[in-house]
Amino acid sequence: MRVVSFAWLAVVSACSSSGADGTTGPSPDASNTSTDGGLPPDGQDARSDARGQTREAAGACPTPAIPATNASAVTFTVRNTGTGPIELPLGCGSLLPIDLVDDAGRSLSIEGADSCGFNCANGYAGQQRGACSDCGVDQTATVAPGATTTLSWNRLVYHDETVPAECSDSGLSSTCALGEVLTGTVWPAALSFCYDLPGVGCTKVPFMIDLSRDAMAIDVP
Repeated sequence: MRVVSFAWLAVVSACSSSGADGTTGPSPDASNTSTDGGLPPDGQDARSDARGQTREAAGACPTPAIPATNASAVTFTVRNTGTGPIELPLGCGSLLPIDLVDDAGRSLSIEGADSCGFNCANGYAGQQRGACSDCGVDQTATVAPGATTTLSWNRLVYHDETVPAECSDSGLSSTCALGEVLTGTVWPAALSFCYDLPGVGCTKVPFMIDLSRDAMAIDVP
């Protein structure tokens, strides 16, 4: 059972309501209104763009690049070469139990960097971080001796980041997972797993991620 705190942390994409030239976004049209403050979608987008330009010019609220890659996904095949069953922790369902072995402590999934799964790209874009509730008993994937299971990875890695207080309506800083495309050739990594046996705990098995390949095997003894 994962224990997480409940908190409403509002994260917005701007510190100013005006554009770089001092003008504000278009006013709502009485004939074309919406429930989000009365601004039509086009007007809301224009205002967001103007705020983003002001933020970048001031340098107070940096906008992280939204990771994007056209590269093919990587498939990890986990093979249980031992004599007993193993379990792979999957968190609330989106966790990849793989971390890079580097000083930044980067994970291969958003949930691995932020337990609530809140993406910095969404936070800086103006979305609010809602209450983070416990999803219940964490999900696992059981792999019997001699069996295999697969994990898919989109070549992005995440680390925990802090949204500056000046970029939040609440005036408080908040944390999120900031993603980036993993570059390079070979990276040391580790797969977390648990032995599904009484009195036996969890551990990690090291392996190498080869970014030149679309498929890799991870043997768990």
